[in-house]
Amino acid sequence: MIRIVSMWVILFVAGAAQASGAQQARARVLYDEGRAEFVAERYQSAYDRFREAYGLSSSPALLYNMAAALEALNRPGEAAEKLRAYLRAVGEEPNRGGLEARARILDESQRQLDVEHLRRERPQLLALDAVERRGRRRGLAIGLGVGGGVVAVGLALGLGLYFGLRGTYPDSSLGVQRATP
Repeated sequence: MIRIVSMWVILFVAGAAQASGAQQARARVLYDEGRAEFVAERYQSAYDRFREAYGLSSSPALLYNMAAALEALNRPGEAAEKLRAYLRAVGEEPNRGGLEARARILDESQRQLDVEHLRRERPQLLALDAVERRGRRRGLAIGLGVGGGVVAVGLALGLGLYFGLRGTYPDSSLGVQRATP
């Protein structure tokens, strides 16, 4: 936790140089308040302070801070977006690969939360999906059965016509016999 907070200070100071004097001072106050809220585990308040500070200073470090607060609020999809915005804003980042991997993990966490939400809120949709998949398999089996039947009947008719239209039949004891009308 202390390592994250100290990283925030370094990143904030580097990005705060972009803001004007009054905005920079207000952004610094908001950042300090946000950091205190984060340490006190009041993550929504911390996020709000970081977001407001970012609006004043546009310091990329605040995007990172917002991502951390959103992750703590169990909003991984938004946290991943803020992390990607941070990476776009800073350009060069020594831990870029680790942060990109973290964003992918957050995306997967969001997908899992979405599925859990669907299971709780709309279980009938998941049931319909399962029925639809079973129906597709049943339809495939019926289609293959009908198709196989058509091929078998066609083969039987073809062989029947082939052998039924011949005028002579071989007979081993009497030789070749003519068909009677």
